[in-house]
Amino acid sequence: MIGHEFNPQKEERRAPGKRKRAAAPVPKPNPIDFGGFKEVRDEALDYQEDQSNTITTEVTLEIPERHRALWLKQVFEFTDTEMAHVLGVSVETLRKWFKDETDKHAMQSVRFHRLLNLTQLAKGVIRPGRLGHWVHRENQAMGKLVPLNLLADAAGCEMVTAVVEDMRAGISD
Repeated sequence: MIGHEFNPQKEERRAPGKRKRAAAPVPKPNPIDFGGFKEVRDEALDYQEDQSNTITTEVTLEIPERHRALWLKQVFEFTDTEMAHVLGVSVETLRKWFKDETDKHAMQSVRFHRLLNLTQLAKGVIRPGRLGHWVHRENQAMGKLVPLNLLADAAGCEMVTAVVEDMRAGISD
């Protein structure tokens, strides 16, 4: 049927006399918010608490010597699933990368280097604490596309990079 939108409530078929079950309430995540910077603590990152009991509230775009994978997650405000998708790895592999302070395997990834390069391009153009927000929102210069949705693909990443380069040069769309 042309122009027909699927509506699961309308399309649902029940046997006569059967009641519709009430949907279970969906719990909402409760990240700690520090003015646009979200500190997300996953079970896989419990080892980090042994090193430091403080919560980082300041974001910088200076690439650290160690734990670059964790740093990218913080800078871009990625969930594990988002970051794994962008890097083309499983969530399990990503969590192994988080545990490796030398980033040995992550540094072999071309996509990992694309993200590192993007952070360096963004210096002086996008405030460090807002880069994650920028990546997760529609962008006029990209035809209302969300940069996050483009980062997993080489051509999409080039588009995002070109927009940041244009911002750096003062070119607006």
